[in-house]
Amino acid sequence: MVKERIVSDFDGVWTDPQQEAVDYSAAFAEKFSQRIGIPLVELSGFMQSASEAINKSPGTFGWEYKGMIIAPATADPYVFNDTVAKETLKELGYHKDTDKLIDGLFQACYNLSKPVFREGAREYLEALHNLSNLTIVTNSDTKKVEKKLFELFGTEDHGFRVIGNAKKYVVNNRGNWNIERTTWLSGLPRPVFLRRSEYNQVLSRQGKIDKVLGDIYELDLALPEAKGIYTILIATPTTPPWEVNHYQGHPNGSAVYNLADLTEAAVGK
Repeated sequence: MVKERIVSDFDGVWTDPQQEAVDYSAAFAEKFSQRIGIPLVELSGFMQSASEAINKSPGTFGWEYKGMIIAPATADPYVFNDTVAKETLKELGYHKDTDKLIDGLFQACYNLSKPVFREGAREYLEALHNLSNLTIVTNSDTKKVEKKLFELFGTEDHGFRVIGNAKKYVVNNRGNWNIERTTWLSGLPRPVFLRRSEYNQVLSRQGKIDKVLGDIYELDLALPEAKGIYTILIATPTTPPWEVNHYQGHPNGSAVYNLADLTEAAVGK
């Protein structure tokens, strides 16, 4: 029997980002303060105002890349912190290479969050690995994800293939495309950008992919879906309703809420 080729995101799929982000969020605010040279006690007020505005209108805010929103602000705590920082910088009139600044904050703080895995993560990740040809593709640094896998399995010889720094957030028209530039989801008042060249290169190097698993539709799943790949969204408490609703009656994808259902959907279809 030929095993299906499956690509999975890592953080948010196999980990609990809400629990992990407690330490991350505190460190993010401190390092943000240090890097732009504004005392945290002063900066906190701007960040709180940005947080309130985002929560009031989550569909109109998000992680921005070169002026384009490329993921919803409330998708997970990592994206939320990035978006708060971006909106705060706008309010402060700070425009000096903000994309590089915010990505640097993410990379610097990622190691400071203690891994908190979803219930059954080891069991189901191991099962998926045994039943499929699995590759983990993530925006995070490869070594940082491998460190989490070491903590989960207790060995460096876990056998998982990890491709980090996938840059799923990079949107441009570079290369040859046979998909539309954007798509729209019901309930979301802005377009979803599909042409993500860096991520597309990573996917293309994997050969024929049967399924892609992710927790953020725009980052993980929109491009594979447009390429005709079966996609599976694992929803979290902060997954926007328009992403879950998108999968109702979907002919080539599904939404699940736990790892048992994710694994069954991934290898049982």
